[in-house]
Amino acid sequence: MRPISKIICHHTASPDTTPADTIRHWHVDGNGWSDIGYHWVVRKTPAGTWTIDPGRPEARTGSHDGGENKGSLGIVVSGDYSDHPLPERAEIALCALIAAKCIQYGVKVEDVVGHGEYEPDDTPTRCPGYDMDRVRARVREHVEAAG
Repeated sequence: MRPISKIICHHTASPDTTPADTIRHWHVDGNGWSDIGYHWVVRKTPAGTWTIDPGRPEARTGSHDGGENKGSLGIVVSGDYSDHPLPERAEIALCALIAAKCIQYGVKVEDVVGHGEYEPDDTPTRCPGYDMDRVRARVREHVEAAG
């Protein structure tokens, strides 16, 4: 198991139903990468529920945040949340996943960050768009409840 010290959250800026296989195709065929850049994809199903797709194996370094890939997990939510909040059910799935990974790897909740919180000033991004303070608060509740 490779050491993980942070979890970096993203959004796809694509439809909220975009599955991991589609993102993998973009990253492999479009960018020439070896695999999808993210370790997990939270997305809406055609039936309207939210699910979590596995992406790149956690044992492999991701390709989701420039110089911050080593020692991190990349989690993306399908959709564009720059101008509207994350849907409640998406947030529930995202926070439960993050909390489980915090517990598994011993990641501190304050080390759960949004992509835009890590970007240098010369390449600003609004990714993930959703409220990371709210996400961290909900993750903290999950982690504390797990004991």
